[in-house]
Amino acid sequence: MMVGSQDSPACDSVANREPGRKRGSGAGFASRVAIGMQTTPMDSDARERRAVLAKLDRLSALIFARDATVVDELWSGAGFRLVGSEPGESAQTREELAALIGALFAKPFRVSWFWEQCDVTHHGDLAWVLAEGRLETTYVDRVEGAPYRLLGIFQKIDDCWRWRLFSGSEPARHMISAADSR
Repeated sequence: MMVGSQDSPACDSVANREPGRKRGSGAGFASRVAIGMQTTPMDSDARERRAVLAKLDRLSALIFARDATVVDELWSGAGFRLVGSEPGESAQTREELAALIGALFAKPFRVSWFWEQCDVTHHGDLAWVLAEGRLETTYVDRVEGAPYRLLGIFQKIDDCWRWRLFSGSEPARHMISAADSR
């Protein structure tokens, strides 16, 4: 079993972004390469952790690009469940997922996530990640950010990590205002 810990690097904090990287481009934690470090074979737990984190990067990139293949990225024959924090943000069939994604893509903004901390636990063919970071909403004239928390569950099927659960949440608006006033 592999457990992310406090000494694990941040997933996509501002400090870890590549210089010149466009926000929302999807070039996140899993795609970065450490420079100046010895190259040694990666142990299997680290390889599995990076593969799961790459799924978060890919999801953000597909959503930001309004790429409809995100439905296939999330859905698998084994099933998938999406639960968000807004009313109606729930999908348990492929059709519901496609409708939810279509409605998101029709909005006058794009969304992406930037993860500041990701804890991955891996055991057998299951992995789960708790990610804390920011949801960025990009309009034509501005970018707005809000805290965001994701619980994702993955299952390794045919040697590929597949999404089984995306449960994301933003704090209630009045909670953000109360925290800002302190």
